[in-house]
Amino acid sequence: MCKTCYGIRVGSMPEGKLKIEPLAVGKCPLSGYESYGTFRLRMSFPDGIQGEDHPNPGQAFEGTSRTAYLPDTPEGKEVLNLIQTAWDRKLLFRIGTSVTTGADNQVIWNGIHLKTQTQGGATNFGYPDDTYFQRVKKELADKGIS
Repeated sequence: MCKTCYGIRVGSMPEGKLKIEPLAVGKCPLSGYESYGTFRLRMSFPDGIQGEDHPNPGQAFEGTSRTAYLPDTPEGKEVLNLIQTAWDRKLLFRIGTSVTTGADNQVIWNGIHLKTQTQGGATNFGYPDDTYFQRVKKELADKGIS
């Protein structure tokens, strides 16, 4: 009624694995953050069968793997903690239609944009991107994570 969400929001992301790898300075530099280390996030989802909380229960879905990057800076660590919370609450991905291929029953992003490239700027999903942290924190807050 009041359009305010109370309690902890939990999504319908299928089971997957998240591996967070801290990398030393110079090992995987991010454009604009070359003097800092990097956090590499490896996310993977196997193919599976949709459950009751998915769009097409009983139907198969196609899994995926994604890699994302954050600088090892105070703000990068803050966002990393928020992303970990989004993962734990099953809000980072969902099953739906791929914007890229148009295929249904795919594991897709759920409105929280992560940097999947180390360079190339905002238009190429990479760094540098001066407003990225502001935007991603807003996307996370919109899902109840702050």
